[in-house]
Amino acid sequence: MKTVTFEVELNMFAQGAIRKVEVPAHEIGTHNYTGDLETIYKWGQNEFQPMDLPSASMGDVIRYYGERYLILATGFRKLAEGDITVGFIPPN
Repeated sequence: MKTVTFEVELNMFAQGAIRKVEVPAHEIGTHNYTGDLETIYKWGQNEFQPMDLPSASMGDVIRYYGERYLILATGFRKLAEGDITVGFIPPN
């Protein structure tokens, strides 16, 4: 199965460690970017892709084609260049 690799900055429970998330290629690009981010989040869960790292969670950051998106309680927020998120969760 072909996959696309994305990186998630695990800021909340792993001090910024990078989790490589493999997503089946056929699941990416079939919806808008928020749909892709939701798919990446899903595959970043240990239930779907077990690793010795925490699952992606609120406060972590998905790196998506050169952009960074903060995972919120509901949805995502695009970060500006240079935004630091370790240990900080801004309001929705």
